[in-house]
Amino acid sequence: MHPPPHPHHPAGGHGHAPSPAAAPGLSVADPGLRFLARLVDVVLALFCTFVVGIGAVLVSVVVAGGGEPDEAGPVFPILLVGGLVLVAFLYEWLQVAKWGRTIGKRVVGLRIVRADDGRPVSAGRAAVRAFCYSPGLYHVTNWLPVVQQLNLLWLLWDRPLRQCLHDKLARTVVVEDRRTAPGPSVPEGWRG
Repeated sequence: MHPPPHPHHPAGGHGHAPSPAAAPGLSVADPGLRFLARLVDVVLALFCTFVVGIGAVLVSVVVAGGGEPDEAGPVFPILLVGGLVLVAFLYEWLQVAKWGRTIGKRVVGLRIVRADDGRPVSAGRAAVRAFCYSPGLYHVTNWLPVVQQLNLLWLLWDRPLRQCLHDKLARTVVVEDRRTAPGPSVPEGWRG
């Protein structure tokens, strides 16, 4: 017979709260899949950033009366810098807040959940996560390169949840989503 667990050391034995990976149907995401998902998201976010940059040029040309964008005064730099910063943040934040995953994570079959109970991520936690690690060149951790490297590498030695620092700050964990895991699919009209 074992004594009841101490209130400061839950029944996990090691002083850690039970992980969502222990919940039925949830397992912590493989770092390689996380990297692949981020790669997809970076490509998509860079495309969106390119579109915003072209939009900033076009609006500035219109404001300048058909002249060069730099003749539009502060309009061009405000639109360009604002767009570059906001696109990556909004790309990450809106998708994670709404669906618990980005397009890249959906492609490889991952999702983001609350680290404490495995439930969907709130808009606030999604915002913290996006602020610290959006898939563009302009997220906060890029301002301090050493922090950026630590952020990304942290999951390699973090146990049991394999969290990056942005996951820890937002109190989230990336898990496999078996409901959307990639697999062979054949369009309906192509079946023999």
